[in-house]
Amino acid sequence: MVESKKKIKKKELTKENRQLLWFFVVVIVFFSAFLIPYFYNESTKKFEVVGADWVIEEYDGFTAYHAKFPALSGEGINYNIWLRNDPRTNEVQTNGTFNSFKYGGVFSFDEVIGGCRGDVARVVADLSGFIERGVGVGPINVATTNPEAYKQNKTYADCNTLDRTVIILKIGETFVVQSSENSFCYTINIKDCEDILGMEKFMIKTIEDFGDLENK
Repeated sequence: MVESKKKIKKKELTKENRQLLWFFVVVIVFFSAFLIPYFYNESTKKFEVVGADWVIEEYDGFTAYHAKFPALSGEGINYNIWLRNDPRTNEVQTNGTFNSFKYGGVFSFDEVIGGCRGDVARVVADLSGFIERGVGVGPINVATTNPEAYKQNKTYADCNTLDRTVIILKIGETFVVQSSENSFCYTINIKDCEDILGMEKFMIKTIEDFGDLENK
């Protein structure tokens, strides 16, 4: 009689263990169905381009591409930039090597870009911060590409301005070029007041070319 009870108890215990095992299997499968896609999705939001680590960040109404990298000035601090376009697919053409900068900078605008609002105005502010602190150029002044700027009490600057870094922004076919005569002067062409690809490409290539310089 005692032996029979032991057998029954052993069977019940085996059944309970089996049920417990299946419970854990169901729990693992249930959470895997959620966690594996979640971690996969998170991993696709991170990538490396031009020597910088990027994260895709979703905001209300737009997607941002965020990079954090050591400031190119060599000061040992980190700098952050946020782009609206994927740096992996920005195919704006460039000419030159974007790693020559003098202390002190000037942005020289043509009349059209000087009057732009919206996306271009926002990215100009981002570009200014990138040049000033990310590259380490220091304070940025504003000028115009109009040779008759003095008539409006404005400052004129082009690639003949040799005592500082010059960034010229003007309307044209989207393109970014380093002056062949003044390596501290760069021209960014944009097609209209909503075209920010050229300015973002300038930042991407600058990070890349500084990295190439450090690796030589």
